[in-house]
Amino acid sequence: MDYAPEYTKREKIKLIALFMGLSAILIAAGELWLFPSITRLAEQPHCYNLFGLNGADYLWHLLLIGMPISIFLILAVTMLPMAIKGLIQAQFPPKGYKVFKPTPIRKGMSGQLMAGLLMFVIFSPLLIAIYGANNLDKMPEVETPQDSSELCFNTPNETSTNH
Repeated sequence: MDYAPEYTKREKIKLIALFMGLSAILIAAGELWLFPSITRLAEQPHCYNLFGLNGADYLWHLLLIGMPISIFLILAVTMLPMAIKGLIQAQFPPKGYKVFKPTPIRKGMSGQLMAGLLMFVIFSPLLIAIYGANNLDKMPEVETPQDSSELCFNTPNETSTNH
């Protein structure tokens, strides 16, 4: 049985360090900017309007379309070339790709099946986004309070300093 070529120990360390560095940057950006923004939007959706959509509509668009499309794009950029080569070569992993651990090369129908399963994993988030886009009109609307202008952008921790 043939095995796919493996990364050397030095290559493994470089790749893992690169992934950890990129992950740390993404986590920091999420903690410092993205999650607080989403929290504010979720707490006061009626305070946000852009292009005729209120904050609740943005949340539904983000959850049902934005996140699945983002996941699809990441998977497509990183894994689609491997899946296409695997289908063309009827082998998985395809020629020219290295692996982290000893992996037997699947050839013929078995290789095409593995590449096809990878294609399914890649395109599943796109199918979820299409489903979400078709069901956005069924999502509940958020009621806007009558005095919403006074409530907007006031945090619960703010206290009056007038005595």
